Amino acid sequence: MQELIEKINERKIKLWIGLDGELHYRAPKGALSSGLAGEIRQNKVKIVEFLKRKVCERIVEVAERNDKIRVAEAKWGEEGLLLQVEPELIRQNYKIYNLAFLNEKMSEIWKSENADIDATVLKQWIETAERVALGEMWKVMLEHDFFVAEGQHFTVEEMESKIGVADKYKRFFRRWLKIFENENFIKEEQGGFCRTSKSWKVDVAAEWDYLWGVEKQLNYGEGFVRYLEKCSKSLTQLFRNEIAPLELLFPHGEMTTAVDTYQKTLSSKILNHMAECAVLEAYSEKKGKVFRILEVGAGVGGTSDGIIERLSEQNVEYYYTDVSTYFLNKAKERYRGKNWIKYKIFDINKGGMEENKFDLIICANVLHNAKNGISVLQQLRGLINEEGLLVILDAIKEPYYLLTSIEFNDGLSDFDDFRNEDDSTFF
Repeated sequence: MQELIEKINERKIKLWIGLDGELHYRAPKGALSSGLAGEIRQNKVKIVEFLKRKVCERIVEVAERNDKIRVAEAKWGEEGLLLQVEPELIRQNYKIYNLAFLNEKMSEIWKSENADIDATVLKQWIETAERVALGEMWKVMLEHDFFVAEGQHFTVEEMESKIGVADKYKRFFRRWLKIFENENFIKEEQGGFCRTSKSWKVDVAAEWDYLWGVEKQLNYGEGFVRYLEKCSKSLTQLFRNEIAPLELLFPHGEMTTAVDTYQKTLSSKILNHMAECAVLEAYSEKKGKVFRILEVGAGVGGTSDGIIERLSEQNVEYYYTDVSTYFLNKAKERYRGKNWIKYKIFDINKGGMEENKFDLIICANVLHNAKNGISVLQQLRGLINEEGLLVILDAIKEPYYLLTSIEFNDGLSDFDDFRNEDDSTFF
């Protein structure tokens, strides 16, 4: 086991346990051979237990150097990472929330707002959407005569040339290849990729019909599904930069599709509500003075709308920011008469706003646009008051249907943090 861990470390492969309890990895290009991948799969249970033990040891180690808390015990239970804290050593106003608390809170909100949601149907929707997206991705390869038969070998350059992948999307195309490799459709060999013996055929048209049937039962987000379908029909043109991805997300300059995506899906509703709860709780503890909020990359207002509505007529100063005047002008129209809202251009990759200090900063579906996530977080920390809060909504898992739609948008490349090593977008 120790030899395996050392081998993984030598190749700079990063392993971690997600909130789902599953083992996840990031590997530099060429670092994860088929043999090593097999060893990891074979020893998955032991690796998970090893990582859990190391996490707990690290938690205790850090806590011992922290003058605010002391952890008597850290363990990984069915509910996630649980900390047993010596309560007499917790200073006033210092809060600890473990994963069990967060899961419970999210569950409460979900049940209260979605009591009629059938979990089985929701699972069907997710699985079908993933299958549809993967089918559409693989269809692009087959339409260009790639990997039609077992053993066919192609270099990345050959594939990029024949499809006509624009320079700005070459990194993104490599991520597609990584997905196919992870699904065991292809394997890296002799400076390129070749088709494996795995047989995988999917009737994409039939799967779309099935997804729409599940959507009618679930109502996950009709507008979002239409957007996914529209993107799927234009994948080759998107790779060639013949269609601007924003034209699909904002057809004719209208925000309806984007609002459907960032505000009206089931997942958006629950996450936005969680953000609202966090903001309201923070505000309730600071009554008596002006509560200053900065929203970074507010965009179409998917998260903003609910928060602003619930903070109306409160002692609040709300900075609605984005990189585009288009979104700011739309927000000014939507929130007309709310003079406590201020509108500013703010780009997390360029900095600014240093003259201000905020009680709370919201980053909803924007942090992954950071060229360097660490430096941006440090920058934002400098904008928060000593007892302020940073609320982040962002993906930690990459659904395939994002790889056929939203991730074609500009700004999701040329990272100079760890994401550049494995062509990932999310943290």
